[in-house]
Amino acid sequence: MQLVNQDNVSHAIVIEITSGEELVYSAGRTLEAESDTPLDAFGENGEYQVAVTVDGNTTVKTYTFPSDDSATTIGINNDGQVTIST
Repeated sequence: MQLVNQDNVSHAIVIEITSGEELVYSAGRTLEAESDTPLDAFGENGEYQVAVTVDGNTTVKTYTFPSDDSATTIGINNDGQVTIST
């Protein structure tokens, strides 16, 4: 996975991926403005709940991770909105 900050300010970011009530992945980073960093791989596929906390504000999205080796990108847009894409 790749974490991308497209905003012009740095952000403290925590990512939590859950299946039902079970936490299956967690990572946190402080990301400088307009930068990106790789995250540890999430090797599962299928539908999961992805909670992305940016500076204390959490966005939860349902996301289907692909069954191939496509890289997933979690992005912070320049307005602070969260995107998840493959």
